[in-house]
Amino acid sequence: MKRLATLLSLAIAVLLAGCFGIWERESDSSPWVPPWQRAVASPRPWKWIVLHHSGSPIGGARELSPPPPEDEDEDAPPDCPYHFVIGNGRGSGAGEVEISRRWLEQRVTDHVTAPGVAEDAIGICLIGNFDEGDPTLAQETALLRLCLHLTGAFHIDDAAILAHCEVQQPGQPPTTCPGSRFDMIPFRKMLEGTRQSAPRDFRVPENEQPAAAPR
Repeated sequence: MKRLATLLSLAIAVLLAGCFGIWERESDSSPWVPPWQRAVASPRPWKWIVLHHSGSPIGGARELSPPPPEDEDEDAPPDCPYHFVIGNGRGSGAGEVEISRRWLEQRVTDHVTAPGVAEDAIGICLIGNFDEGDPTLAQETALLRLCLHLTGAFHIDDAAILAHCEVQQPGQPPTTCPGSRFDMIPFRKMLEGTRQSAPRDFRVPENEQPAAAPR
């Protein structure tokens, strides 16, 4: 019952976001879009989205990244093994979507190793241990918005959004990632329902490709 109430709250939050223009804030002069919605140079033809949890209660993209070179600019984007990291308010913003350098450079990462998936998979990591607790409402809302954007921009089917544990990886031990308490079935239903009910069309026409970012 508690989980159902949480999902209902998420649906209401997402629909209100669409109704009141939170999906994309606009000014009189030019549209504003979140950084994770902005175009990237030379986008790859991504085919999958794989969801992870960090397994730790606090942190962010920098904590998941290897130590940077000593001469690296401290403002440089983190080089973590995921393309996006969604914070829980403890070490990063609640529902904040952090962008990895690997996304900006459109690099394949090693977040999964399964042949046929690894080379074409966008990796999203939510901060938290979802074997022990649930994602926050802010995280679920951010994940929903991010997946709506990515599936539309890269023509990825909802069935190609996978939990890490759903991807068979040769030579690797079994995993529960993104956690035994993260249920993919209601998430996929919520994704489908939001796309049908939201006041905006998140799908990009088939004859259009994500535009390269201006240099």
